[in-house]
Amino acid sequence: LFQGAVRGMILRNGIARMDSACCEIQRIWRGYRSHVKYVITIENIVRVQCLVRMRHCKKAYTTRQTAASHIQESYRTWRLREAEQRKFRAAMLLQSVVRGMGVRRKHDI
Repeated sequence: LFQGAVRGMILRNGIARMDSACCEIQRIWRGYRSHVKYVITIENIVRVQCLVRMRHCKKAYTTRQTAASHIQESYRTWRLREAEQRKFRAAMLLQSVVRGMGVRRKHDI
């Protein structure tokens, strides 16, 4: 009888220790799993932030590039227009000089 009670007490103590160890293992495993999920979530957040920033920078670059192209186009058009106006004024001056010479010759004769 006494031996049975001791064996029961040893068995109950062993089960209690196993139960405690099982709870400890589960606690550690759940903490690890939670940490891994946290790290993955942080990595995904960083990835999304990176993509958003990249898209914003590309949009800003495209806007600046378009503005620069427009300025270049306007300047080149202005420069061509100025060159054409100089040619036109030179042609008008030449024509007026030639006509004036013709009129003076006509009246001198």
